[in-house]
Amino acid sequence: MKKVIAWMIVLAMCLSLAGCGNQLEKQADEVAEKLEGTWTFSWNAPIGKMKVVFEFSNVDGNAGTLKEKMYIGGELMQNYTGVFGVSIQEDGVIDCTNMGKIGNNGTIEKLENPDSYTLFYTYEDGKLTLIYNDIAVTK
Repeated sequence: MKKVIAWMIVLAMCLSLAGCGNQLEKQADEVAEKLEGTWTFSWNAPIGKMKVVFEFSNVDGNAGTLKEKMYIGGELMQNYTGVFGVSIQEDGVIDCTNMGKIGNNGTIEKLENPDSYTLFYTYEDGKLTLIYNDIAVTK
């Protein structure tokens, strides 16, 4: 009898995990679609007004391409291109990797060591909030 109960508990746990996985996959696809477009984060720093702009383009499912630009005092300091993936394993996580640096003339130089980082989000009632350096922007 104990073995039967133990197997029933194991089966119930497996089914509940499978349900969560499917829900996270569905949410990841929805979040990636809602990321599409430009997201701007601004703040004041000791070196001047800072601004980071992310441009997301959804390619397939929960992944796509991104461009990241960083401005200090209105001057473009960094301009990267890369990829992103909304995690299907962890809620609220977007994995990003800058793979190339965009020059002033638009040429792309491949980064010898791609730069990986994580962005965070909340997604409730169809409303997406992207979080960067403790700054939240909602669309």
